[in-house]
Amino acid sequence: MLPKTKMTIGRSVLLIATMLISLSAQAQPAPTTAQVQMIKQKVGSAIKFADDSWAQVFRYNSAQFQMPGVFYGGDGAYYDPNEHKIFLKMGFLWENVYRASEMTRFQDDGDLGAIIILWHEYGHSIQRMLGVKFAHTIDYELQADCLAGATFGMAERAKLIDPGDEDEAHNSLLYARDSSGTDHRAKTAHGSGSQRIASFDLGRKGGANACRLPWPQTLSRR
Repeated sequence: MLPKTKMTIGRSVLLIATMLISLSAQAQPAPTTAQVQMIKQKVGSAIKFADDSWAQVFRYNSAQFQMPGVFYGGDGAYYDPNEHKIFLKMGFLWENVYRASEMTRFQDDGDLGAIIILWHEYGHSIQRMLGVKFAHTIDYELQADCLAGATFGMAERAKLIDPGDEDEAHNSLLYARDSSGTDHRAKTAHGSGSQRIASFDLGRKGGANACRLPWPQTLSRR
């Protein structure tokens, strides 16, 4: 990976937020057939990587793993715990891919804009498999960001991450941040830009253990 300029989360969020305001005024083109196929191919590879990687993590921690189903459709992106399925709307993925690509200094293809959404929803499936319980929605969402970061970290260690991918992931999370003044107890709360990026980075650097998952054994070894 290319060296990245060190910057505090607060300064990064301010810079990206300024870029978001600029981009919001620009018309977003519809994806070409090739771009839709690129997204499906990249997301498909990201699904397989998450399946294989988390299956190993679960085995190592003596927990039962069940791959979630992933389907294109629905509104936006969400995980259905009753069906144990992740639903992804192509238009929503493209919106994030487009913005991620336009906002990165590397002018990359923006694939992590879609992949990070998948890995965030995958995090919710992990919560369901382990019976995670929180009092507020925001805690589920920030932990899912942490788990997405843990998946990113595993991909990074597997040499699957390209220069600019970390920026794309951060941009995607920031784009989906709560509006200013959102009550953290709100059922739709996901966290501020700083909170979401910090949670992602916690998982990326600290792995699954940093996300405080309730493994069956007393001491997790991963």
